[in-house]
Amino acid sequence: MGNKQKKKNKKERKKNQKIESMLNDPNEKKQVKILILGTGESGKSTFVKQIHLIHKDGFDTKTRERFKIAIHFNLIKGLQDLIEGLPLIRKNVQKSLSEVAQDFLQLNPRTGLTTTIIDAVESLWADESIKEMYEQRSLIQIPSSTNYFLDSLERISKNDYLPNDNDIIMCRIPTTGINQVQFEDQGLQWSLIDVGGQRSERRKWIHHFDNVSIVFYVIALDEYDQALYENIEINRMTESLDLLSQTLGNQIFRKTPCFLIFNKFDLFQKKIKKVDLNVCFKKYKGGKNEQNALNFIYKTFKKAVSSKKRNINCFSSIGTETDNVCQVLKQVQESVKRNSPHILSSLNQI
Repeated sequence: MGNKQKKKNKKERKKNQKIESMLNDPNEKKQVKILILGTGESGKSTFVKQIHLIHKDGFDTKTRERFKIAIHFNLIKGLQDLIEGLPLIRKNVQKSLSEVAQDFLQLNPRTGLTTTIIDAVESLWADESIKEMYEQRSLIQIPSSTNYFLDSLERISKNDYLPNDNDIIMCRIPTTGINQVQFEDQGLQWSLIDVGGQRSERRKWIHHFDNVSIVFYVIALDEYDQALYENIEINRMTESLDLLSQTLGNQIFRKTPCFLIFNKFDLFQKKIKKVDLNVCFKKYKGGKNEQNALNFIYKTFKKAVSSKKRNINCFSSIGTETDNVCQVLKQVQESVKRNSPHILSSLNQI
């Protein structure tokens, strides 16, 4: 046993030395292609925006101006969704809706923030029934950042308003097509490719499966009590689990290392205190305990893609916090170097 272990250790040292040599050679440029997958609103695009902030020069003025329009849209549409959801928690509420609320529902969300609309938003967001609806937002389809923008109304409604980095991170724009960011780090050229997670976008995924070094699969931890946007009869986390199994069951990924990014950990921490995980997984018996629930989710998702030929790594993340995403990315890079040396020895040379 001792000789076998020594040989194994020697082999590992040689392999690591080879990797170190490659990483330190300035003439060697290898590309790591990372495909970022997941269901809609899991936080994939938020993760990519964070990578852009960390490894690029941030967002230019033109980009920020485009996001300003999207942020105003997020705010108006989010409040409209809350108003429309009121009948779910209060019977006959439609008859008692204020004239302000009724008029607000008729707005085109792309109108922008006029003085009249700003006054209406202030009035409606202060309404107790709207606040109650927000607390029960799992009953409707609404971005998790809705309250962030409503609470920031005074700032984001100013004429000279230009979105800051955090505003851009919080802004929800469904991904259609491809969203890609590239950066160089540790002697490697990293290419992250984000494709739309909505059902209508998934048929395009297959076109990006070739030469993938790593798969990032993003799961929204807080969605275990929410319904799918495209089908209210289907639980979002169940959909994410099924999609993971189907996607990584593809033969092309049979040996591809996979990193499961369990996102929105901060929202999960708040929700698990109120809503038991067994609303999604009937076999779960751990109660409203954060660690019990998290461990159960980890094991359930890992089991869905278990394979002796594939490395599965799990990370929890808060996609809206740059420092957290930076730390997760570092852990991923270290894990690639430590546990998946074959990736580095077989990368595409640029």
